[in-house]
Parts: sequence; C-alpha cells; structure tokens
Amino acid sequence: MCTTQKKSLAYLRSAILHGYNELKSEAYSQLASIYDISQSDTFFNPIIKPNTDSSIAYLKKSVNLNPKNTWAIDYLASMYENKKMYNEAMDIYLKSDNEQSILKVAEWLIEGKYVAKNVERGLKLIYSIAEKIQKEYPDNSYMGSVNPVYELNNLYICKNLITKEQVGKYLIANWVCD
Repeated sequence: MCTTQKKSLAYLRSAILHGYNELKSEAYSQLASIYDISQSDTFFNPIIKPNTDSSIAYLKKSVNLNPKNTWAIDYLASMYENKKMYNEAMDIYLKSDNEQSILKVAEWLIEGKYVAKNVERGLKLIYSIAEKIQKEYPDNSYMGSVNPVYELNNLYICKNLITKEQVGKYLIANWVCD
C-alpha cells in the first residue's frame, strides 16, 4: 500500500474516531464508496477489495449518525435496489427529501412493481409532492425528471392504473401519451 492510500484511510479512521457526528457520517459515506463495487477505484485496489455488504454497512452507519444526509440515504437505498432488496430500498428512499426517489417508490406502490401494491399510499406520496411543487413553482417551471402532475396523468390516461377521481384537480384534459 502506498503512502497516499495509507494517509487517506488514516484520515477517514481519524474522522470516525474523533469527529463530530456529521464528519463521522461523511467518513463512513466515503468508506462506503471505496468498498462499492460499482464505484471501484483503482487507487485503493488491491488493498481494499470491493464489497457491497461493506458499503451497505458503512452507509447504514452514516445515515444513523446523520439522518438528514440525503446523499447517504439515496446511496444506501440504491444499493438495496441494486441487490433487489426492494422493501428495504423503499423504506430508505422514503426517509429522503429527494422528490424523485419518493416518486419512484410511489410508482412501485401503484404498479405493484417490486413491492406490494398499495395504490392509496402511492397516491398520497405523489399528492404531497405535487402540492409542494405547486407552492414552490407556481409558474410551472419545475425541472425534475418526473413531474408528479404528469405522472398522475400518465397513470390515469396512459396506464389505466388510477381513476379520474384519483387524478382529481391535477387532470390535464389534453394529455397525450408517449
């Protein structure tokens, strides 16, 4: 192991031992990315072998130390999703303040894809984000990859998974499916 690698790991260990919770959380997140197979960096190879379970364990510690660390929350949930542990991924995504992650879970719930179907729960998630976005972007300038109002219209008009009543005030009369 070269000196730079040793120093990097020593700094992370020191932050974990002596840092305040947010710093410890960040150090655990960095360790998780070092062990992440999909993020495998030749800088630390061959001294650290990629291991998804180690990444997940470090991310859990990171989130426990800083439950507002959206980056670590979404990273942990995506690790579960990649392992096809969808219920665990859903539980973690729902702790995020990332609207797109929550909308992903809402889609899973409404479609019964990966998790038990629960249309009402999925709709509640979409409605809450739609309300929030309408307040924050009254000029309809929201640029998220999935717009909750558009998603409701897709679910009703294109996928026939919800009713007109469930779309409610978000109905776009001239909606066209792709």
